[in-house]
Amino acid sequence: MRTVTVELSEILSLVSCADDYGFVNDVLFDALAEFAGYTLSDEEISEFAGSFLEPKQIEAGYGQEDADMAVERLEEWRRRYFDSVRARDFRERHQ
Repeated sequence: MRTVTVELSEILSLVSCADDYGFVNDVLFDALAEFAGYTLSDEEISEFAGSFLEPKQIEAGYGQEDADMAVERLEEWRRRYFDSVRARDFRERHQ
């Protein structure tokens, strides 16, 4: 089977827009957390949210409200899925 590599920003993008498009799902969100290695720093969240404030994104209609919403959603995702027993087991196996 082939290996697929995905940028963390792609995972964060899916999580941050999931509610807007109606695909919030515990199984999916847990899988995305596993793909992210059950680790996500404040800096990574801030960097992703800051991408909404880049000139191309502002031209596309994004802004501070979108950045703030992304931070809120990603922090909630991290709180809910990264502190689970499954997440702790995963981190122990991959240390």
